[in-house]
This record gives sequence, C-alpha cells and structure tokens, in this order.
Amino acid sequence: MKRFRVLLAIAVMLTLSLMIAGCGSSSGGGSSTDNTVSLTILETSDVHDHAGGYGSAASYSPMTTGNDTVLGGYARLATYISDVKNQKGANNVLLCDSGDFTMGTVYTMTLASASPLSFMFFSIMGYDAITIGNHEVELGPNALYSFISNAQANTTYPFSTPIIASNMNTHGHPINGKIVTSKIIEKAGIKIGILGRMGTNAVFDAPMATPLTFSADSPGTPDDAASYAALQAQVDDLRNNQGAQFVVLLSHEGFTNSGGVAVGNDANLAEAVSGIDVILSGHLHINQTALKTSANTHNTILVEPGAYGEHIARLDLKIDKTTGKVTSYTSINPIIDDTIIGDSWMNYVVGTEVNSALNTALAPAFTGLGLTGVASILDTVAINDAPINDTSITSGYTVGESVLGNLAADSYRTAINGIWAQAYAGSGGNVTYANTVMTAATGDANRVQIAFVPGGVIRDPLAVEDGTISFADLYNVVPLGADPLDSTAFGYPLLTTYIKALDIYKAVGISLLMGSFQNNGDYYINFSGIYVHVIAWPSTFQVYLCPTDTNTSSPNYGMNGNLRTGVAGTLINPGDTVTTYKIAVDLYTLYMMYAVAAINPAYTIYTYNAAGTTVVNATGNRVWTSGSTTMRPWQAMEAWSWAAGAHATSNLSNAGYYTAYPYPRVY
Repeated sequence: MKRFRVLLAIAVMLTLSLMIAGCGSSSGGGSSTDNTVSLTILETSDVHDHAGGYGSAASYSPMTTGNDTVLGGYARLATYISDVKNQKGANNVLLCDSGDFTMGTVYTMTLASASPLSFMFFSIMGYDAITIGNHEVELGPNALYSFISNAQANTTYPFSTPIIASNMNTHGHPINGKIVTSKIIEKAGIKIGILGRMGTNAVFDAPMATPLTFSADSPGTPDDAASYAALQAQVDDLRNNQGAQFVVLLSHEGFTNSGGVAVGNDANLAEAVSGIDVILSGHLHINQTALKTSANTHNTILVEPGAYGEHIARLDLKIDKTTGKVTSYTSINPIIDDTIIGDSWMNYVVGTEVNSALNTALAPAFTGLGLTGVASILDTVAINDAPINDTSITSGYTVGESVLGNLAADSYRTAINGIWAQAYAGSGGNVTYANTVMTAATGDANRVQIAFVPGGVIRDPLAVEDGTISFADLYNVVPLGADPLDSTAFGYPLLTTYIKALDIYKAVGISLLMGSFQNNGDYYINFSGIYVHVIAWPSTFQVYLCPTDTNTSSPNYGMNGNLRTGVAGTLINPGDTVTTYKIAVDLYTLYMMYAVAAINPAYTIYTYNAAGTTVVNATGNRVWTSGSTTMRPWQAMEAWSWAAGAHATSNLSNAGYYTAYPYPRVY
C-alpha cells in the first residue's frame, strides 16, 4: 500500500508537470494560462542623451562594477533590457520611451550627423514605440525632421521605431510623414494599441515647435473636454475598429504621488478617458512606481521612470485574454547603477565609435578655446575637491543662489569680456584695437557688466570624482538649444543688450519671487557682476554692482568684478532712469525675460542700446566669435573654468566656487 501511494504520487506529479508544460509559453519566461497572458512593460523617459550616464563622465566605466557613482548610461540600460527580454522572451516585452530622449549632453551633437546616437540606441535595443517630448522640438520641426531622416538613412543601425504623436497637428509640415497617431503591436498573443501624447506642461515649454501644435488639456479651461473627447475617440477607434485588446498611452505630461495615489494632469486624464490600461508617463523627471487615482474610475495604472536613465520603469502584468483586463501586476523601477555590467557592444558603440567621432569633430573647439593638451571629451579641463551643484546656499530657501549657478553666470560674462581682454593683451595694450574687436563681436566696445542665467537652462551638476572635471562634464551643465543663424554647433547663442536700473530690480525680483519664494528653480535667475541685500523677503532688497576687479589678468580688470568681497560695491538706484548696463544672457533667457510680462506686466523688462534708446527685440544681438559663428554657453563654461582653475592646476574652489564662500551674492 505504501509503495502504491508513492507510485500514485509520482504519477500525479508527472501529470501535473505535463499540464504545466502544455500551458506555458514557448517564447521564454512570459508564462500564460488558457485565459491569461504575461506581459512585461519597460519604459524609459527623459534620458536627454545621457549615453554616458548621469554623473562624472570621465569616471563612467560600465564594463566594471563597484568603482563609480554614475547612474544610467546606454551600456548599463542595454544590459538590463536585454536580460529582461532574455528572461521573459522578446515577444512578451513591450519596450517604450515617453519623450525627451534628446538634448542634454555632448552626445546631442550627434543629432546633426549621419548617426544620431539616441535614435541608434532605440534601433539597437529594439524599442517598440516612442513619443516625442518638448525637447525634441526645441530646435523647431525642420530640425526634428532632419534628425529623424538622418536616423532612418543610417545604414548600420537604421531607425524604424514608430514615433507616435496622437495629438500633434502638423499643419502640412513634412514631418507628418515621419510620425503616426497610433499603432497596433502584438505582444504576448494580444493586440496592444499604442497612443502618444504631449501634454499642456510640455507644450508650454516648446515655443519653437511652430507650426506644429499639440491639442492638450489645459486644466481648468474649456479645452479639457475637447482634448479628452479627441483622445477618447482615438482609444475607441483602437478598440472598436483596429482590434486592440489592451491600450497603452505614452504621455509626456506627468503626475505626482499624493498620499499613495496619482494626482496631476496624467491622473486627471486617467479619470476622464476610459479604455486606457496603462499610462507610461514622463516630463516631470519623477521616479514613481505604479499608482492609480483615488477614484480609480477606469482602473488605469500610471508609472514614470524619472530622468537620465537612472531608473527604468518595469510593469509585470497578468492580462485576461478575453477581456483584456489586468488581473494582477507588480511594479518596480530598478536603479541602473554600477552593480550592472554594461553591454559590451553598446559600450563599443558609445565609447569607441561615437566618442572618437566627437573628439574629431570637436578638435577645432579644443584649440579655439585654448584648452592646451585636451583632445577628448573625457579629458580634464578643470579640477576641484568637491562637487559643484545647484543646491541652494541661500539661507532658509531650497531654491536660491548656487555655486553652479554662480559659475555659469560668471562664465557668460567673463568669456565675452575675454574677447576684449585677449585683443588688448595680444596687441600690446592697444585700446583702440581691443575696442574694434569687441565692437565686431558684440556691437559696441563696452564690456559686459552683468550676466543672467536662469536655473531652467542649467542641467547637470559637476559630480567631480577623483577631483577631475572633464570637457563633457562642463558641456553638460549648459547644453541646451541651438542657433537658427549658426548651425556649426549646438547650444543657445549668447547675446548682449542693455537694461536700466529698474529692469535689474525686476530681474532680481523674478528670481526671488518666482524662484526662491515659489520654490521654482527654473525661474531662479543666477547673476554675475551684482549682489543683492534682501531687507524683507521677497520684495524689499537692494542691488549693488560688485567691487572693482583689481586683478590685472582678469577680463574684468578695472570694472566691477564677478564676486562680492569684503569691500562694498556700488548701489544701483532703481530710480535712475538714465544709466544703462550692458548684460549678457543666452537666447532662451532673453525670451523668458520678455515672456514674464505676459504673466505679470509689473515685471516687464525693457531692453535698450548703449545710448539708452529702447530696443523692442534684442534677440538678434549675438556674440560673434568670427564673422559667422556665435558663442555658446558651453564654450563659455569651458573657457572660464579652464582660466579660473589655472589650466586645471588649481581647484575651482580657490576662485570662490565653494558652498562656504563667506560673501554670498544674495544675503
């Protein structure tokens, strides 16, 4: 009897084994039953061309573990994605990106080449669908059309991933042939409908998209109903006419976590539109695993992976094949750090193929900026004994003056004034010659007294590992934009113009009121050449020109310096309607200063020429480094950091760039 029971148990086990094997998926680890399938969704978003990760560029070593603090990077992302596909079976994995995959590092330069790196990454990894974010249209639709065309024409890694922009109105622009409004993709034996959407917040940040427009919800306005109705019609079409059993929305909009439930624009959308099973969200740079809305009217799951490839969002779903409903799920956003050994092929593509091409393309810049001995984007341009970041050093405020912001603003001013100083020194002290050169560069002979840099254009901090700061690290601080008048390089062009005393007070007021007081880092305006004494936050303050620079080797010698010191500066009288001050800004900053008037007319900033005549639009006042090329923020950062650090032989902290500097610019 005992032997019989043993034999019976063995027979039952064999029968169960055969039953389980018969029900399993033949394509990998994504098992299923008669009624359910297993689907894994992986999402990246807001990677911003961080092919070499987020952190110290020169220390990034993806083929070795345990020796750097850099997060993300294409090689490590590639390993994680490949491992999941191998484990689950590629046909059971849906891989998507929710936009802003470009604009943010030195690798953005590849967009203008035959091998745009971000698109190559999508091709190599086999992404199923992507949508565009505001930064994809930052240079205008013609540029985006060109980038996509280059990627599609690449013979080694041709780009064919569907770009889904469901709410884009192209108004006849040729880019219409490069995007689709929806896509049906079959995974795990079910038809998945994909939609892609840029939301209101992102549209506001995409002023260069014209003539493209995006119909998006505007919370609290009548546009909500029309926008939601249009999206509802697209969802219904996917389900009723195209056979979609499951619908995923790639949304460049965002949501936040409030007490364990999703709130914000994407959460509002999830409540207003039925039939969307999963929203893969981006834009806000928030790392958040799966949430639902408090009402959970439509049982929609929302996730977002943060930014820069530091994390990847992963949803493991069980889906009923008959109803298309999720029966269970797990959600994790694993960190992509140096515990992951990078993919060797991806590391070769980035580290050898692309880096070599960039080094060759940038060779004239290395020479032109005077970076002696620098021949690679990973070579050292500056050194420091601590990270330099945008953490506020303004007492009592989480958004305020930062060491990185000060360095950026000083870079603008000093690099432009360096044009005059170099001409003066190179001519043996010929003032007339120096004035002529400065006039050719900026429109008049005067040097810049003040520079402004808002937090919105400052991207990566200087992580500083092993004390070194590379060319790529400095580039990545202010990498955004381009110049419609000069296609030789990326980056917003630097400009000069004049403002009066009251305009200076308005710019500082914007910084304190909309930046520090409202906790909005994008609107905090960093400055150089002035300092601010706050009497009562945020509206009562005094602005001073910094004390005279007495360093004979400084481009600011004989005029107000960059730094506040123990010597008192010159008070700027807001009632002075005559005196003009030459300022340096980038194109984005000047647009922002003009745009603030629409938000609050009391903060209208006027621009002038040197004689005090009003200039309605000073965006054409480029800083020319030759007859046809304009100066960019990253060039200013490289040149000034090299000079301030004595050609990478002295810590930048010795030039005043450290958190405990005794004379802050806002106090």
